[in-house]
Amino acid sequence: MSQASQVMTRSLITISPEASATEAIRTLLANNISGAPVVNSDGDLIGIISEFKLLNVVISERTASQLVSELMTTDVITVDEETPLCDVAHAFVSLRIRRLPVLKDGRLVGQISRRDVLHCVINEEGDDEINYRKELVHPAASALG
Repeated sequence: MSQASQVMTRSLITISPEASATEAIRTLLANNISGAPVVNSDGDLIGIISEFKLLNVVISERTASQLVSELMTTDVITVDEETPLCDVAHAFVSLRIRRLPVLKDGRLVGQISRRDVLHCVINEEGDDEINYRKELVHPAASALG
């Protein structure tokens, strides 16, 4: 069965909680990403900053001078590197999130996105056929027929 570790991104762009909202926006845009893990000086995952949260800069001038630590989501949902991809896909759909930090022994080792999961089902031969992968089907969905 495919696991998060097999498709996750290992080289991460992370952001410091002391970065300003403007710095975070520049980092996301420069790296063509929609969000990033926020890590402290010890490398511990303490939050996620996303385009969604940073859009507040458009609404309020005050936000541009705020620190990432004031804007980030701190209630971070994570997965273990051994989490089956069916559970990862289910989390993306049910929680309507775009990315999940991947942990090993409580430490950040990667990130998995919706796009990473979609790469698992696309046929690499370039035709329009989807590779149906039984291991990606959530057990609850299988029971429904």
